[in-house]
Amino acid sequence: MMKIKNKLKSIIILFCLSLFLLYFQMGNDVLAFDESLLVPSDRIEIHSDEVFETLGFSGSGTETDPYIIENLEISAGTYYSNIDIANTTKYFIIRNCHLKGGYHGIKIIDVAEGTVQMLENLCEVNMKYGIWLENTNDVYIAKNTLGPYNTLGVRLENCSSVTITENICDGNNGAGIIFANSENITVTRNTARNNVYIGIENKYSNDSLIAYNQIEYQSESGVKIAVGGCNNIIHHNNFISNFAGTGQAQATDHGACNIWYDETTLEGNYWNDWDGEGNYSIDGTANCCDLYPLAKPYSTEEATFPYYLFILTFIPITYIIQRKRKQ
Repeated sequence: MMKIKNKLKSIIILFCLSLFLLYFQMGNDVLAFDESLLVPSDRIEIHSDEVFETLGFSGSGTETDPYIIENLEISAGTYYSNIDIANTTKYFIIRNCHLKGGYHGIKIIDVAEGTVQMLENLCEVNMKYGIWLENTNDVYIAKNTLGPYNTLGVRLENCSSVTITENICDGNNGAGIIFANSENITVTRNTARNNVYIGIENKYSNDSLIAYNQIEYQSESGVKIAVGGCNNIIHHNNFISNFAGTGQAQATDHGACNIWYDETTLEGNYWNDWDGEGNYSIDGTANCCDLYPLAKPYSTEEATFPYYLFILTFIPITYIIQRKRKQ
């Protein structure tokens, strides 16, 4: 009997600890960039697969063992990109680098599909873009801090199937995120804040998703869909005081067939200037609107916490029931 009680006590303690860690993780929006690991480095330029091995990065360039470019502090000067990679087929990850004062923080052009990840970097004070991605598909860009004082946080051109998630684009001199002439771009759970121009802009891009983002305090549109942007879906974003004080809508749509709500849940976006009745009109030649504005800001914690609470509770309860049945 004593052994059973001890096991039960251990499970309950584990449950409480797991619940605490989950709550802490969900409430902590500080990114994982670790300045204490940085080592000063010259700029990185890789324009063929052979250069990866020459530079001595860890890894072998395969999908399961990618080259790792990490923990570097680079300030290349405004004529050069801090990290410049093109025409490669090897798998690689750029992680936990501080990239400042260059022309671009990270520049990636014409690399093989599915070979690139950019994680937990700080790109600031670059003359053009924090991250510049062109002619490259199936890329993962996550948990980077992009800004302040880049012209743009992230810029994509002629790309497909790119995921941009959990990044902070704050205080850039132009826009936070722009993707142009692209398709199937997923922009979720990012923060676009205090950018001089626009939070997130879709230029001539189709079949993309902009959802669950915090978009606040841009001097112009929070989200802008340019002419030629078709069949995009925008929902569950929090729009806070973009175009503040001008009386204009916080978003602009010049495209076609774009939907400003989730068709499954019939839930749209939160607009802090919505008057609480009817739909929310979107500026632009598309003459569209958010049919289902949210009455309060969307919170990912509200959506996910009950589910994980159920899972964590289920384990000790199941154990207790099983033990009672055996007695």
